Amino acid sequence: MSLSNLSNELVTSLFQPLIISELSNQSIIDKVKSDAANYSKLKLLAQQAQFLKSQIDSVIQEGILNNNLHEIPCRFKKISGNFYYLYQKDNQQYYFSMLSPDDWNHKPPHTFIAKYLYDFDKCFRIIS
Repeated sequence: MSLSNLSNELVTSLFQPLIISELSNQSIIDKVKSDAANYSKLKLLAQQAQFLKSQIDSVIQEGILNNNLHEIPCRFKKISGNFYYLYQKDNQQYYFSMLSPDDWNHKPPHTFIAKYLYDFDKCFRIIS
């Protein structure tokens, strides 16, 4: 399921802290803190929620990066499993090449940015 197919309410609920609205009342917080077992459970769940939030953010950032990389000009057909090299011209324009800096005897015509594996899921994986 793509993110665009999710309802706005579901997406919003994924990004909002799960327990802040429930625990905004100070008396509820005090009661939970007095029960060590439940407090420990809630603390663990809060840590897991934070971890999931960071994972969601990471997936979104990776998706944005891959989308941007797919928009970079390329004068050849990208084949899964191959390495491609990202360069930047003096006019700030990016392009992919099949030639590594080593192929240019470490003197490429433009600034080398990074080496990517074009993986079998059609996503770029940074190598260096």
